[in-house]
Amino acid sequence: MSEPNPYAPPETIDSIPVRPNGIKAIVTAWEKLRLVYNGLLLIPGIVVFVLFSRTSLPIHVLTMLSILFGIGANLAFFLGPLAELYLSAFFFQETPSRSARRLLFSAGLIVSLGIILLAALVAIGVNL
Repeated sequence: MSEPNPYAPPETIDSIPVRPNGIKAIVTAWEKLRLVYNGLLLIPGIVVFVLFSRTSLPIHVLTMLSILFGIGANLAFFLGPLAELYLSAFFFQETPSRSARRLLFSAGLIVSLGIILLAALVAIGVNL
């Protein structure tokens, strides 16, 4: 078979095949993990909300901050599947790595819980 012409327009060059099953597996697995992630962050988030409600902040400000935190946490969560997609594309040619997924999920969850812990410490007045 002849080599492709490097000067040919992109429409005629064979592209790298996209593995839709691999991408689908990554997205499906991470969307299931999103439910676990949000569930695990819900209870500590409610505790921090209650701690901050005892301060002088108005309830509408606390509610807005909670909504922004939830949006930010889910945007940060998106880094997990994105990182796995890149890892899968560059290192695990055929199938996504479950151990990489677990590592990425655990690391992201620990960072998110750490942020909640810092917020709780601020709420109770610990000087950092």
